[in-house]
Amino acid sequence: MSALSTSPTRSRRRCPGPLGAVTAVLLLLLGATACGGTADGSAEPDAPSSKDGSAASLGVAHVHGLEVDPDDADRVYVATHDGLFAFTEGAGLDRVGKTRSDLMGFTVGPADTLFASGHSAPGSGGPADLGLITSTDAGASWAPVALSGEADFHAMDAGESGVVGYDASNGVLRVSEDGRTFATVAGAPGFIDLAVDTTSQDVWGTTDRGQLVRSGDGGRSFAEVPDAPQLVLIDVAPDGTVVGIGMDGRLHTTTGAGEWTVRDGAADRGLQAFTAGPDGAVWLLDSRGLVRSDDLGDTFTDAEGW
Repeated sequence: MSALSTSPTRSRRRCPGPLGAVTAVLLLLLGATACGGTADGSAEPDAPSSKDGSAASLGVAHVHGLEVDPDDADRVYVATHDGLFAFTEGAGLDRVGKTRSDLMGFTVGPADTLFASGHSAPGSGGPADLGLITSTDAGASWAPVALSGEADFHAMDAGESGVVGYDASNGVLRVSEDGRTFATVAGAPGFIDLAVDTTSQDVWGTTDRGQLVRSGDGGRSFAEVPDAPQLVLIDVAPDGTVVGIGMDGRLHTTTGAGEWTVRDGAADRGLQAFTAGPDGAVWLLDSRGLVRSDDLGDTFTDAEGW
């Protein structure tokens, strides 16, 4: 999962702390907002709903994450400030399950398990910080599994090696082999994004100081990647291809051999999230709406029905 987690929480109004160099420039270049919502910290009012399945009619805003459904490459999970949706080309959006929680962190892990974090919906009686919650029924229901009331993962990913997440509430990186017991990684930087390579033990990360870092031990230690482009968002496709979005919106790819390819396409202003799916599909959500590339970011087409 790759997303800009700069929206406010639903349970309380909270802007990020002092912005790192990359975050500050990113907000200027891509038009993201550090804080949004209403003055009391609640979500902005939904747009009038015509129930036609489009993002506008359903009031979908503040998108925090995109993930391709592993069982359907044309279906994309959309994690938002107001719960989980799924988009299918030509059919539009549908709400998934009943949760209205603010899903700041979201990813699909092994065995099609959904992982999420963020904040409980107002009036739900849940904790301000969700910790780690999971769903084994494609988002129909969720269960708390770790750090309830203690952690708020904004950047998060999962693979066979476990779960790695940046806990924005406490400013620490946490890792877990089983998704239940977490260890804090000493000396880890602040992360904008994290991506697990499911073909290896590698974890890639972009930091709030403009570094691209890589871990070969499941996120327990990181080293800066030499001669890498300055990226803000990153993901790893199922075949191991690393896809990143640079400061200027341009897309970059590598197979991990150290040589990067600058793609012809780029994100537009207002970038919110992106994901690298099967068969080279890359999905972006920016000022154009949801767009798709089937050539690793060289060209993009509008997603029909968004």
